[in-house]
Amino acid sequence: MHYDDDYYYSMIIYHVQLMIYDLHLVDVVSIQLIHSILLYVNNLNPIHYLVCAILMHLNFL
Repeated sequence: MHYDDDYYYSMIIYHVQLMIYDLHLVDVVSIQLIHSILLYVNNLNPIHYLVCAILMHLNFL
């Protein structure tokens, strides 16, 4: 079965949110910000940018 990109992006967003909730790193506003970043990056497409946006926001870079 083939899923489109939107399915994968939504799953990534979902897992990132779960990870954030588990680690208690950021509040709901920041999660919404990450969601917005992911939706914007989705338009640019490459997964690399998506991952970097997440890591930068979580201060891992």
